[in-house]
Amino acid sequence: MSHPVQITEIVNIERYPIEDLTTRAADAVVAHCRDKPRSTGLCLPPEFIHSAAIKLIQSEARSCMNEAHYTEHWRATPIGDASNPDRSPAQETPRRHELYRL
Repeated sequence: MSHPVQITEIVNIERYPIEDLTTRAADAVVAHCRDKPRSTGLCLPPEFIHSAAIKLIQSEARSCMNEAHYTEHWRATPIGDASNPDRSPAQETPRRHELYRL
């Protein structure tokens, strides 16, 4: 997009009315997105981003892939248990995340 991008060009405001966070509709969206991770671990609202915006973002990302840093090495986040320093991240399997190139 060569012009200044409006949020309505990216976010599906009709389905997720969050432009004015003082409205009941916005409160409902925010409450849902805050509550969802408690039950599923993730809040991923369907069609939150317009498909045209996703395609544009993908195209832009692909156009600069040759300038991106690439590595074949997998890394784990250094998350341990502060209350028990003897427990390494490897022992904290549920809290360990692999990072990789898509």
